[in-house]
Amino acid sequence: MALPKGYKAPPHYTQRMLKERIARIKEREQKLRKRYEDKFRAIPKLRLVPAMEEIKRIVTQSQRPYIVAICGPSTSGKTSFAKRLARDLNAGLISTDSYYKTIDYVAKLPLYFDDVRSVDIRSIAEAMKEWKMGKSIIVPVHDPIKHENVGSKVVPHTGILILEGIVAFHPKLIKFADLKVYFESSPQKRLKRKYRRDVKERGRSIAYARDRFYSTVEESRLQYMEQQRHKANLIVLA
Repeated sequence: MALPKGYKAPPHYTQRMLKERIARIKEREQKLRKRYEDKFRAIPKLRLVPAMEEIKRIVTQSQRPYIVAICGPSTSGKTSFAKRLARDLNAGLISTDSYYKTIDYVAKLPLYFDDVRSVDIRSIAEAMKEWKMGKSIIVPVHDPIKHENVGSKVVPHTGILILEGIVAFHPKLIKFADLKVYFESSPQKRLKRKYRRDVKERGRSIAYARDRFYSTVEESRLQYMEQQRHKANLIVLA
């Protein structure tokens, strides 16, 4: 499937280049984790099923309105988890992916859709503020294949709201959250999920998915998410 107009393909990695890239990623990751080691060690860590039950327990025992922010790297499993959690709690759900800016703007960013600037943070913050005031909110519907908005939907105010996405811990958004959840998943698992999503669901090639993962996806994790995860109340090991 052809890429949208204006959207650039990721740099292609030969096997040697890929090996060097992975080594550099691991080195940077170790330095970041050492920096936040003390804070990270104190955060409870649970597997998927126990984490789901613990979050539902916390939310059901808390006063309304209540917002859960779920952050983590791309393809870490947070979206599927958030959808099930929203269903079980009869909660509203917002994905930060719904607020991507135009392809013309995103194509100019170094990390494209993995760049924090690709998302309209201000509009998400305004929506969360409205929801905190007891109002239903209107959320854009984004087509991940065409990379454009194709409509909108209403998220009714049910007393519980879940915000999920790679920028859910952005300073302008996390301040609204009552519970902060971070998804931790190995690069191997996340790459397999990216193959499944990008190749089977979005028509990309395996080479494209791999090169995108080791360029912008992992760079985004190192620049943004690895430096935000110590703010979580709970780590989900996915």
